[in-house]
Amino acid sequence: MTTTLTAPAESSLFMPSPMGIQAMPKDGETIPGAFHFIANCDFFEVDISDNDAIAEACKHMVSYESHELLIQALLSGEIDIAIIAVDNNNSGRVVSAIEALRGKNLSIIGKTAIAADQYILLPQGVSEDDVEQVASQKPALDQAKPNLPPQWTVLERPDTVGSAIEVAAAHRGIINAAK
Repeated sequence: MTTTLTAPAESSLFMPSPMGIQAMPKDGETIPGAFHFIANCDFFEVDISDNDAIAEACKHMVSYESHELLIQALLSGEIDIAIIAVDNNNSGRVVSAIEALRGKNLSIIGKTAIAADQYILLPQGVSEDDVEQVASQKPALDQAKPNLPPQWTVLERPDTVGSAIEVAAAHRGIINAAK
């Protein structure tokens, strides 16, 4: 598969559109902050300190809940390019990405490396002593696990930003563990 990168006429960014990232979409929109979003902005030299540049970048990106759905969208022509994480310096290979890519005839057109710092975020009004659960994607949880109190329930989710949205929307940050 060959991808030619050209700047869309209506955009000031040299970023292909549509392009896919693995991040939990919210109401069909790409949410800034996912590591794939940050990697995409780094690769295409988008100034993530500029809110207008971030909003413009979001217009070019389509979020998919899983690596498998992202690669399916690329292969079907739904998107022109995909940004996918295959390595995490702290937790190793991103297994779901490797599995999604296995046996596919795709070309790598570039690579970038970003810092993937992990933080525990609490809903407003909730103290660290009240925390019962932590939710994120597997690589983030693997990276944070040695520093988590053993009494916390660990909930694996497909996306870190989507997890934060889910926790923020839940009463006192407690989410349904069965999801």
